[in-house]
Amino acid sequence: MTEFAAPASDAELLRRIGQIAEQAGLGAHRSAYPAAPANWGAVRTAFFLMVGGVTLTAIGVAANLEWLQGLAGFFSVVMIGTVLIGVVRTWRYDRKVGGSRLDLFEHGMVTAQPGGVVAFRYETAEVLQRITEHYRNGVFQGTTYHYTFAGPDGARAVVNEAVANVLTWGPEIQQAVTTAQLPRAAARVRAGERVAFGDLWISATEVGSGRKSVGWDRAEQLVVVSGSASIGVDGKFFGLSTTPISRIPNFFVFQALFEHLRSSHGRISAVD
Repeated sequence: MTEFAAPASDAELLRRIGQIAEQAGLGAHRSAYPAAPANWGAVRTAFFLMVGGVTLTAIGVAANLEWLQGLAGFFSVVMIGTVLIGVVRTWRYDRKVGGSRLDLFEHGMVTAQPGGVVAFRYETAEVLQRITEHYRNGVFQGTTYHYTFAGPDGARAVVNEAVANVLTWGPEIQQAVTTAQLPRAAARVRAGERVAFGDLWISATEVGSGRKSVGWDRAEQLVVVSGSASIGVDGKFFGLSTTPISRIPNFFVFQALFEHLRSSHGRISAVD
């Protein structure tokens, strides 16, 4: 369910979010997360340094100090470039995520971005998550979070750490989707179906990927190794799939179903 027209105001945006949530039957509003503000502070700092450099250059010219002219002039040029780059990057950020927000409801979520407003129900949403730690010369630089949401009606949205408090709303959505979808997945397994999560699948007797599988009497642990799923069997681990976790829809639901079945050695009980 998508509207592509950009909202004319904050009040109009809130009205559309409420309207779309009501149409999708998302229930009570739980929480809201706005876009993280653009970092204009760094641009302002570079601007003041640029002004200082230009001032020193002017002093050097007035005092006929060539060394000061050269040093301050070079510094000024660097700062001018820094300011221009900062302005362009920050402007692009504002244009890309300005007005974006994420609203979580009892039965689903609504994402609002410059391209439109989209609703997803937890019970039918597919979520891909890519959480990447970045290093430079062995020094940790930070972590980026990238979530892709898709619905059965073809709706799609990408949300990342540009929306504030990703460490709160990310796990909140994971838990909500798991709570909504795990009972149905367990019921399908009880009915004798093989439930697929991308390349991975689970049945009443086995867990596997493609033709590779292991019985519940031997499955010991599910771990993520180098971004892919591995299964512990007889004290050893083997790769269950070469597909990265970031490309497995609702991998956290798969994890919960795996633990539910492993703990009962394949004896499937209802999940409340």
